[in-house]
Amino acid sequence: MLQHRLRRFAYRSVLFPVPASSVRLLRVLNRRTRAFTRTSSAAFLTVRIKYDKIYTELTLLEIWGVPVSLPTKHAVQPSESGTANAQTPKRPITSTVQLPRRTSGVRSTRTALIRASLFLALAGVTVAVLSGCFQFSNPVDPRAADYQGYPSTSTSGSGGSATGTGGSTTPHYLYVAEGGSNQLAAYSIGSSGLTALSGSPYAGSSSIPYPNSIAIAPNGTYLYLSNYEDGVAVYSYNSSTGALTQISGSPFASAGTSLMDVAISPNGSFLYTADYAGSPGQVDGFTVSSSTGALTQISGSPFSTTSMYTSGIAITPNGSYLYASNGETGTATISAFSITSGSGALSLLTPSNYNVGTSPAGIAVSPNGSFLYVANYGSASISAFAIVTGGALNSIGTYTTDTDPEGIAISPNGAYLYASTYNYVDAFSIGSTGALSPLSPSDYSTGGTGGTGINGGGTNSITVSPDGTYLADAGPTGNSVAVFTVNSGTGALTAISGSPFSTGSASSPTGVLILP
Repeated sequence: MLQHRLRRFAYRSVLFPVPASSVRLLRVLNRRTRAFTRTSSAAFLTVRIKYDKIYTELTLLEIWGVPVSLPTKHAVQPSESGTANAQTPKRPITSTVQLPRRTSGVRSTRTALIRASLFLALAGVTVAVLSGCFQFSNPVDPRAADYQGYPSTSTSGSGGSATGTGGSTTPHYLYVAEGGSNQLAAYSIGSSGLTALSGSPYAGSSSIPYPNSIAIAPNGTYLYLSNYEDGVAVYSYNSSTGALTQISGSPFASAGTSLMDVAISPNGSFLYTADYAGSPGQVDGFTVSSSTGALTQISGSPFSTTSMYTSGIAITPNGSYLYASNGETGTATISAFSITSGSGALSLLTPSNYNVGTSPAGIAVSPNGSFLYVANYGSASISAFAIVTGGALNSIGTYTTDTDPEGIAISPNGAYLYASTYNYVDAFSIGSTGALSPLSPSDYSTGGTGGTGINGGGTNSITVSPDGTYLADAGPTGNSVAVFTVNSGTGALTAISGSPFSTGSASSPTGVLILP
């Protein structure tokens, strides 16, 4: 009889995820309301509403913790893992429920409206009962983990609907590579400014000759520091206290002798450094031990860029491609490599080199992997490219900066780009095509009077925290660091109390990193 009715009347159907342990409770609910029935899968519940001997099935889906109804064509099917398929419609979803069409009889408009009202009321009660009886886990915002090698699932290089003025109760730690004093300093960021962590600064002149660039492993376990004259130092990272402990065997020797930027593959298996003094320029590659963080040279390393003075490197979020900036005088280029998934070996693409402005330095890939940006120190500009099939680059345009930029950083939500220039941070919004537009205001003073200079700040001289709360810029006066809060809705920056902060005489900060 029921099957006959379902054939006669249009109905909507959805699988509603519930814990398998709640099956007994569902059966009790079924006896009490006579409005629910289980499907053949223990992990899903089909909500069936009975009204006036007409059965209809209401499709429910939990999106960010809110049960809603979907049209039939967007019905969610069970996946192998027992959860709802993540491919939900991108357009706004409403909770509108339509009554099934009657096949016989004509009733007044008033009666139809009364029945519709009763039906919607019963549907609301059903949703409320389900929401109150069961506890569902909220999905993780994919943008929250995107930083320094963290994989990203962002689908757009522009946008970011969240709003706020920055600041957070979560502890944040700032790490500063001090090239002049050959040490790594660490601070906690608070409402009153910066406070040096216990044990900071780490190491000394005999262990870290001219530290340069900093990166964190995707799992947040180890921190890596490239040294201009002596390989890569590796530290275990305590996320509770921010403390660092140099691991056994650190620093690890590299094939190159003048290391600049450092980058880690999204899966954490490989680490790469830019070798500035190589002739021609080159990229050094290492495999990373997942258990100890130790580094081992990749077979075939270093990998030639075919150009001179390699300084900046960046890896796409899918771990397939690596890009390096080359050149200080004469021809300046970006070299493009593919990354062999098993070994981490690099192979130049065809074509392999793309022209940019004079003296390219910092380089960054957008969180969605669609765009690449290069800071051109010698021509006061930023070159923008679209990353297309096979890792090839298509030029988007060149954008003027306040003065000569060295480092660039992109907000975790992919909406804003920041460039470290003399005494300022230049801010841009990123459009859907990757084009840059200056914010208003577009220049934020770091409080400096001298500027970073090519031997002061470096390719890693600006950073945004993984949660998008803070931005730090190295070397506004040569021996200091500026810290800002970031408004995630507008991209605007606000200097925190006491900024800029002195990092000590002759410290010459070259690289910065913020961790939560």
